[in-house]
Amino acid sequence: MNTDTPTTTATSTRTGPAPAPGPAHPRRVLLVTGGIGEGHHAAARAVEERARRAWPGVEVVWTDTLDGMGRGTGPVFRAIYAGCMRRFSWLYELYFWLLWHVRPFRAGTRAVIGAWSGRGLARQLARHSPDLVVATFPEGITGLGALRRRGRLPMPAVAVMADPAPHPLWVDPGLDLHLVSTGAATALVRRAAPDARVRVAALPVSSRFTPPPVEAARARPQVYVSCGSMAFGDVAAACAAVLDAGADVLVSSGRNAAVRRRLCAVGRTHPRGAAMRVVDWVDDPAAATRDCDVVVANASGATTLEALACARPLLLFAPIVRPRPRDRRAARRRRARPRVPGTGRPHGGARRPRPRRPPRGPRRITARPPRRHRPHRRRRGARRPRPAPGAAPGHAGPTAPAGALAGRVVPARRNARGTPAGGRAHPHRGPRRPRRLARGTGRTHPRPGP
Repeated sequence: MNTDTPTTTATSTRTGPAPAPGPAHPRRVLLVTGGIGEGHHAAARAVEERARRAWPGVEVVWTDTLDGMGRGTGPVFRAIYAGCMRRFSWLYELYFWLLWHVRPFRAGTRAVIGAWSGRGLARQLARHSPDLVVATFPEGITGLGALRRRGRLPMPAVAVMADPAPHPLWVDPGLDLHLVSTGAATALVRRAAPDARVRVAALPVSSRFTPPPVEAARARPQVYVSCGSMAFGDVAAACAAVLDAGADVLVSSGRNAAVRRRLCAVGRTHPRGAAMRVVDWVDDPAAATRDCDVVVANASGATTLEALACARPLLLFAPIVRPRPRDRRAARRRRARPRVPGTGRPHGGARRPRPRRPPRGPRRITARPPRRHRPHRRRRGARRPRPAPGAAPGHAGPTAPAGALAGRVVPARRNARGTPAGGRAHPHRGPRRPRRLARGTGRTHPRPGP
């Protein structure tokens, strides 16, 4: 988390084709960054520092990609990003899942963002005529790739990735080089764009982030809890967990009043709340990272890289979810047990026999017809015919003429609850209605309602 504001070198406006780079080093470098968080600016400051050290007298110019995309685009993008991270994290996860796994969505997103951000970047290229363009913002990288495909980016362009695990918008095969900080990031870049040129370089952090010369001796460990400049995630839970472990805590609320209230509540209610120091902003993040014993973060890119540069132990607490491309073969290899060389059997003896199912017996053959072909089954709640006095068993006795029973209501027998015998009352309509004989037939049907 850095607080320095990017300085833009004042230059005269020039139009026309870009000049050829000098024989020794480029004379003007354009840094393309973005104003969402502080990680992209921190990487741009590191690039400017290295450029001035390697090429004395070089002119460095900054431009914000969101400012060139239209008035009000920057605040809207920042509000959408913060809202998704704090309230709709599932939408954030879905967005990156679609980028990785749905090729039409990835191509459409690149086309829209490239056309949108490319217009503002084209104006900056015509204004400053740089000899080298370095981008540290995904939307800026996408815009530069769109300009290269249109033939409007003749000078070299490099992408410096401030994220240890870049997503597809960090990569564009039209750029000349992609600089990453880890070997795992190289694999992700090649998966997102197999034709992209990528190389592992130094960490894009300022030279102030260095390991401490001497380790400080403390009675209790000092833990620096940093969840980025916007304080995403459950920072209060992270601080409570550190306090439970018996360590002292230094935490920043990112100038967020709601986060500060939650942190202060933890300090008041926790038994070791006095060991937690809450600040609105860390003015010197290099000193705070170097002087602590452990860094606790939630996978924010700049904080992670700064902790690695200071050689501090890094603990990720409830990291921000971002789906990665699936590698099913690698997952199967990780789940597989180690094998004995030359045998193909797992360590520990012979192959375990697979349990067998008991043999299936012959299917039951029945002569009973299906239910729909059994007319003798009476409906639920229907009255069972009573045998006449003196009739033989199984015989109901003489049947009355159909005309004599027309219109008569034959109530069904009911139990103590008022439910028809042989059936249940409907949970919403109460007990069943009595049945009456149909005119001219011996069958019964439900009595029509009122």
